[in-house]
Amino acid sequence: MYGYLRPLKSPDQDFTLFRAHYCSLCKTIQSEYGLLFRVGLSYEIVFFALFLNALQKVKVTIRRERCPVHPFREQAVFEGNPAMNRCAHLNMALIAGKLTDDIADEEPYRLFRKTALHSLEKRSGPVYKGYFQFVGRAYESIRCLERQKSEDVDALAALFGELLASLFQEVCRESRLDPPASLIHFSQLLGRWIYCIDAVDDLQKDFQRKRYNPLIYRYKDAFFTSYPVEEAFKSIISQETVRLRLLSEHMMSEYRLFRRQLGLYSVEIDDIIFHSIPYASARIARKNMEKEKK
Repeated sequence: MYGYLRPLKSPDQDFTLFRAHYCSLCKTIQSEYGLLFRVGLSYEIVFFALFLNALQKVKVTIRRERCPVHPFREQAVFEGNPAMNRCAHLNMALIAGKLTDDIADEEPYRLFRKTALHSLEKRSGPVYKGYFQFVGRAYESIRCLERQKSEDVDALAALFGELLASLFQEVCRESRLDPPASLIHFSQLLGRWIYCIDAVDDLQKDFQRKRYNPLIYRYKDAFFTSYPVEEAFKSIISQETVRLRLLSEHMMSEYRLFRRQLGLYSVEIDDIIFHSIPYASARIARKNMEKEKK
């Protein structure tokens, strides 16, 4: 799922804390849902868990373990806690929401998706089911606009932003945290940015496969007036890159209001906010431009 919120590879940076959170969540998912579902862990949920532990000022305790994916080299694993368990269940609820959405949209491999969804439901507990209610309602609202072939990217992105903010508030409530208003607004903006960058990322693929993408409908006139069609993509990507930049700048402003509360965790979170997010926006735009040249 997605995968935009991850540290940039750099020899000058040590992202042990992020990797340790990833490995801890991966192991939790395996113990709760089985080995197969480990592949569904998203970087966004790892980022979410990092944020949650920072707000709770959880002491950093890391151990070294081997796993089936890395059998010959011990990996850093963050000490498990209730917040990490909640994030693991949240990850699976989001996967179930995406599977449900894909089945409703008659995406390929429906039998596989149904089997995976059934397996999740069999293994699920009350925490997962509570999160899935949030996810299910949000996806249904988004699906309703998509069925109407809505061109309102802002409305669709806002729905996803509200989902992310609602889930964050729910996990904070369960963790007995009272997050500042700036953090909730940040999570809404983050959700909007994720929806928008994913739409840009999938634009050409969705156009070629005749699948719904709000950007296709928002800029439908460009496809009739531009020749060749690559000129339309170039214009759309240029305009949407501006949207992504404005959203990321707004996010950074909100983040600065509460970043001091994150303690030592802020080092790795800062890098994702101030470097990874702008880089992801530029990378997606560059990738699409390279496709046009081909």
